[in-house]
Amino acid sequence: MSQEFLQIGEFAKRAGTNLRTLRYYEELGLIKPARRSPGRFRYYSLEQLKRVGAIKRLQELGLSLKEIRDVMVPTESELTDVLTHIEEGLDRQMSLVGGRVESLREALAELKAARLALNHLDADGNGVVDAGEWGGSISELRHYWDRDVDGRWSRQGLNPGR
Repeated sequence: MSQEFLQIGEFAKRAGTNLRTLRYYEELGLIKPARRSPGRFRYYSLEQLKRVGAIKRLQELGLSLKEIRDVMVPTESELTDVLTHIEEGLDRQMSLVGGRVESLREALAELKAARLALNHLDADGNGVVDAGEWGGSISELRHYWDRDVDGRWSRQGLNPGR
């Protein structure tokens, strides 16, 4: 979906302001055109209407344009602090996900080994061949699994009806 842009006159009309005010806001750094045409015409996005509305509401509450700029336009150090905070959060999340991935890899290896051990059971559930990678005994494997009333293998503690 392409973003819709409005020329400064149409944007000012929809924002309930005038061209001079928008140019002044731009001069103060409160808003800047989303793009300019090759002929240097200003174009604003519909999303920027919200910003102009917020500026007007803050003015109605008695804030000066300088105060509004201080609130709405972060300084370089504030932006750096925010970006550092975001980066630290991403690093923590990556560490958590990395730990989960490792746990899942270990669980997958255990499941593969258990499946290999299951492949070495006879019809009665007795071990017939060395289970290879499975480090536990067949009796340990049976500790986790048992036959249900119909003779099917099911994991203990799980309700097959769920």
